[in-house]
Amino acid sequence: MKDKLSELELAIDGFITPEQAEKIRVIKHHYEDLKSRKAELEEIILSLSLLPTLRRLI
Repeated sequence: MKDKLSELELAIDGFITPEQAEKIRVIKHHYEDLKSRKAELEEIILSLSLLPTLRRLI
């Protein structure tokens, strides 16, 4: 646990280990992927919500 605490202190001071940098890279990639999926879902939801209105106009 002491090792983790010293790593945390270093990270707070602006130094991150290569392992921490890799974890951050993976997390960032997952976050970007989730943002993309969210946008896709929002488009699908919007198109489905507009579908009944479009059908009435046809």
